[in-house]
Amino acid sequence: MKYIDHLNFLDNREESMLTLLKKLVNINSHTENLDGIRLVQQTILSHAQGLGCQSTWIKTPPHTLLKLKKRPKAPFQILLVGHADTVYRKE
Repeated sequence: MKYIDHLNFLDNREESMLTLLKKLVNINSHTENLDGIRLVQQTILSHAQGLGCQSTWIKTPPHTLLKLKKRPKAPFQILLVGHADTVYRKE
């Protein structure tokens, strides 16, 4: 199979991916909680840098967007979009 190596790569990292996901979902990042949003972004940035991603911060007051790139000249590109805020207010 053409993609079996990629699937095995992901299977071998299931535990670390779940650990990161749990860390992210436990950060209070309500839309009005800018500190929480920044913590989510910094957590993602720290992980992405370990994967060799290039980062750019884009200011769009009151928020700042985090843009990550890896292999920008690869023949196939994938766009992943997400958000760093949640619906729960800061306690």
